[in-house]
Amino acid sequence: RLKQSLRVRQQPSNPSEVPEIFKLKHWQELYAAMGTEEKGATLAEIVARTKISESVCKTNLERLCVMNVATFEPQSQRYFSKSLHIAFDHLGKDLFFKQTFLDLSQSVIKDAKVNFHLEDRLFFNSAFSVNSRDLPALKKELRELLLRFIVEAEKAEGDQIAKLVVGLTPNG
Repeated sequence: RLKQSLRVRQQPSNPSEVPEIFKLKHWQELYAAMGTEEKGATLAEIVARTKISESVCKTNLERLCVMNVATFEPQSQRYFSKSLHIAFDHLGKDLFFKQTFLDLSQSVIKDAKVNFHLEDRLFFNSAFSVNSRDLPALKKELRELLLRFIVEAEKAEGDQIAKLVVGLTPNG
């Protein structure tokens, strides 16, 4: 099935022009927890999936609605994402996208310290030899593989949010 995406095309020249969504803590988890575009999710369902406090969820969901990337239907008391995935072009260099990556990485590190042995967790690392000229193509291939995995694994009405953090970097 085709995935719709909202696109931000240009890099902001200063922080005040950065899309507001990147300034919102937990935006990825909240967006993922909203369920299907058709059914949406209640505040209680979002809290259960994200394990984030109700007050933080409510405040940040309201902000997502103001940003027009989500909607709230008062009659059903449900939140709806505008699409299953939000894709942003050219944001790898952006300060706030970087901060989102760092925050999510810290969350995974914290979980690894306590839950490394659990069967429902994967903590993986490797170091391997490559040709430096191949790194851009390897990055692209790995990103495509991960995106295919996410599309296949995602259950819009799942009961838990999974976090995936990956870095591919050369030594030095």
